[in-house]
Amino acid sequence: MQRGIPVFVLLVDGNKEYTKEELAIESKYRPRTTLEDDENRIGRVGVAAVAADFNGDGKMDLYVVNQHYGVPYQTDETASRIYPTKGGNVGRKEKKEPYLMKIPPFLGTPMKDGLNKVVDFGEKPEREGRNSLYINLGDRDGDGIPEWEDQTDQVGVGGLFSSLGATVADVDRDGDLDIYVGNLLDPDFLGFGMTTFARNRNQLYINQLVETGTFHFREVALEMEVSGLYKEENLPHGSYAADRDSLTPRGKSMVNGYQVGEEADHTVAAQFTDWNDDGWPDLVVANDMGGTRLRIYENIAGKNFRRITDFDDPRWEGSWMGVRSEDLDGDGHTEILITSCGTQVMEIKNTSLFIGFNEDVHTHAVAQMNYPLSRSTMHHALLSYLPMW
Repeated sequence: MQRGIPVFVLLVDGNKEYTKEELAIESKYRPRTTLEDDENRIGRVGVAAVAADFNGDGKMDLYVVNQHYGVPYQTDETASRIYPTKGGNVGRKEKKEPYLMKIPPFLGTPMKDGLNKVVDFGEKPEREGRNSLYINLGDRDGDGIPEWEDQTDQVGVGGLFSSLGATVADVDRDGDLDIYVGNLLDPDFLGFGMTTFARNRNQLYINQLVETGTFHFREVALEMEVSGLYKEENLPHGSYAADRDSLTPRGKSMVNGYQVGEEADHTVAAQFTDWNDDGWPDLVVANDMGGTRLRIYENIAGKNFRRITDFDDPRWEGSWMGVRSEDLDGDGHTEILITSCGTQVMEIKNTSLFIGFNEDVHTHAVAQMNYPLSRSTMHHALLSYLPMW
């Protein structure tokens, strides 16, 4: 191999030593032990991953976040609605009620909140959507493929929710790395027909390796006030309603007569970055539409976080999807780009498809309706911290 030119090696090209440990990274419920095992056996639904040295041994480990199983648009509450317009719509005659575009019932599953469901696809039962921490054991056989060990349960970072993203930093600057996980609602309860939009709390895992000498984590999102639950710090929520000149709460969802999810932000992405140049990793959280806001939390010397209230205004409601921070202009201060899919997903002219009769306005139409009123943001945001001196 020529020095300086990377060579990528597939798992299937590995030799027969430590094969079980090499294949562990596939994230199957029942890990393969040989290359001859069925590669299509059931696996977790991975959506994102972060690499970091979590146990301090000098090797890069992997934390993989997973979603729950689910099929959106299954119920009357979440089915996509096509509303009639003058002269009919999509070839249908004008009528008094919307047409529900619902997934056929035979594709559905028993509707639960997803928080307490246990799956038994593997060697032992585990919670649906459990996230996974794979510790890098090195490449003991020198075949170019690291071996891995799943230590999720031992260290306590599996979580309870359907997740979309994670970010890593030494929050308390004690010398080990901590993990923040952004969560959302079980996919069974998602759909374009929603007039409300429940979510689930986020989680912050503080590494206890340095403090105790034992590799495990403590979950402290509520304690450090970064869970995204509306009851935390009395977070303002809801979408602006022009006819009332007030906020309409949208965080509580009822399906089949019972509440699903929690009243919380719907987090798609997050990133630790030093927002205010004080040497402590702050937290930027990108939340999706339906009454949620862009959130920035300042790290208070590793003991707590303080929410920046500038972004509580309704105009910071948006379809925030990604976060990236860099010093873009070379002035020594970090800029933060938060991306939005507001205009890309739904054009203004299509908003009528998501406005029903009377007050039946769906969450996917609210941001578009409020944008001309400066009560939502549909474009990307580029933030730069300006110290007041």
